[in-house]
Amino acid sequence: MIHTPRRALLVSLVLVLVPLSLFQTIWRLSTGSETSQVINGILVLAPAGWPEVAVTALLWTWALTAGVFVLGRGAPRPLRRALPVLPTAFGALLVAGAVVVAGILLLGLALPADPAVFGAVAVGLALSVAPILVRLALVVPVAVFDGIRGMTAYRTASALVRGRVWRIGFLLLLGLAAPAQLAGWALAWTERAAEGHLVGLALWLIKDVVLVALVALQASTLVAAYRKLPAGQLLWGAKQEEWQTSRVQGRFRRMALPIALAALLLPTVLAGGVVASERLPEVAVQESRDPSASQPGLLPVFTQLFAVGWPAGRHPVIVGHSTVYDCLDDWCRAIQRTKLSVTVDDRTGGAVVAPDGSVFALGDYQLEHCDAQRVCRRRDGMDRALIGSRASAIALAPSGEILIGTAIPVGPQKSGGGSVAREPAAVELGLRLCRDVFCVRPTVISFGVVQTSLKWTQEAWRERLLAVGTDRAGRPVIAFRSPSTGAVSVGWCTTTACDSAHLAPPSDPRQPGMPSNEELALLHFDDMFDCLKDTCGSDEPVATIDRPQGGVYGVGIERNPPQRVGVQVGQSAPQPRRAVLLSCADYLCRHPRRTPLVELPPSFSNVPSRTPTDIWLMAANPDGRVVLAQRSTARIITVRP
Repeated sequence: MIHTPRRALLVSLVLVLVPLSLFQTIWRLSTGSETSQVINGILVLAPAGWPEVAVTALLWTWALTAGVFVLGRGAPRPLRRALPVLPTAFGALLVAGAVVVAGILLLGLALPADPAVFGAVAVGLALSVAPILVRLALVVPVAVFDGIRGMTAYRTASALVRGRVWRIGFLLLLGLAAPAQLAGWALAWTERAAEGHLVGLALWLIKDVVLVALVALQASTLVAAYRKLPAGQLLWGAKQEEWQTSRVQGRFRRMALPIALAALLLPTVLAGGVVASERLPEVAVQESRDPSASQPGLLPVFTQLFAVGWPAGRHPVIVGHSTVYDCLDDWCRAIQRTKLSVTVDDRTGGAVVAPDGSVFALGDYQLEHCDAQRVCRRRDGMDRALIGSRASAIALAPSGEILIGTAIPVGPQKSGGGSVAREPAAVELGLRLCRDVFCVRPTVISFGVVQTSLKWTQEAWRERLLAVGTDRAGRPVIAFRSPSTGAVSVGWCTTTACDSAHLAPPSDPRQPGMPSNEELALLHFDDMFDCLKDTCGSDEPVATIDRPQGGVYGVGIERNPPQRVGVQVGQSAPQPRRAVLLSCADYLCRHPRRTPLVELPPSFSNVPSRTPTDIWLMAANPDGRVVLAQRSTARIITVRP
């Protein structure tokens, strides 16, 4: 049986590239276990490190050289014959990489510059570097066909290509460089757009097939470039005669092609096993969509969210401005809407999801209750006690009572003549403790009066002014942040029924019975307190919740390090950022386990606080899974840490 070039090429490439793919997967899983994860059903490995890059470049060069042997000479055992040529070929690759890096560094010397000047410098450098790269690329076929090694191969390639640099360079651009770049872009885009485990496995198989096809195309391009040289045209016929007399005997050789095709499935099988084992974090991201696109089941873009929950035995629940969104699966790929009769407001409203899946929404100075079957009812008329409140908050006590915090201005609000209104100078903090879903006969508690103006300043601004909750003993706690000074006041009850209430700033020395810093941190009044630890940095969580297995979950905003080298013309842009899920042993969160979530746009805000894209809502299922919502963009993320 004649072993045809195509069959021999496929077998040779698979014998190198499949182990390379397996090595990359195992290496990244072992060295980057924190950043490797399953995103929308697709296995996404950690970024490659320098050791992996070096091994990949070496094996890629070996496969490429063996491909040139097969297509150009038809020699048996191409992988073995390529080994003596490998040092020369790999050396040419390293020199080419060094030339490109030097070109980029020289290009950086032109910055900052006008775009036209920068473009002219870039073109000049490209025209200077291109001939060197063409000669280095031809070192491989020259070493294969002429048996020349080292610098002699480069000098021979330089002599052969003289007068044909640009024609050969254009061919190498189309068959060597451009396909690699286009394949990388296409696979990266497909990885971001694809969803589902089966689609992910298919994508993994396609990656390996594209990898083999790409190396085969590059080897063919190098052979074609050599044939356009004078020596290549003279030697081609003689070299092909060697192929016609090469026959492969034996049953193993006949089975080489089926074995090679089956081997292509090994990286896909490994990826499928990793996903099925559920050893890696799994993240599902549901982006908001434009309602005009007529895509049902997804949140409209710019929908503002106010609460999330993940009750036991149910799918995640999200509460928006005037709608309750019930996810129809654990990954929120489809959503059922229930319209509210009240409109939840930023400052005077709020929402909370109960453990049974029911929803309480506070808006338009009214409380609406939607049970687990999404039958929504409310009491007729507005609650007069809420009308005067400039800030409100709602929470549920462990015993089931509804807690509604209020901040009502007190004192004179008009100037001497009574004709010109001015901001009040004090605020009374109160709590309405409701034992029925409509809060018909609440218990009203006053914590006291805070001397502050409600006129906000840029330095003290926060998205939330008022928060309410219960401590570990079930006692109600309220916190108010002055919009004018940024000072925080804390009100607390001594019993669960709030028989006695107190109000004070959270400063040392503390009053008897006042919650400690740890107790305040575990209330998860995100963004209310500047720092509740001995030392705080810029990487503090922007949102936290209790972790069912103990400890705390949090959302951190950190710089997203770039994965490639680039050049930027013009003014420097802010550093890219990303959101990560933090799994912490306690509220201090000193050594958290990080799970990357999504990339975030750079921050351009002049307000020295978190931007709207940094405000997150969180809830945990009793089994440890987490649902997160980016409040201002209606982006929903579910995570199995």
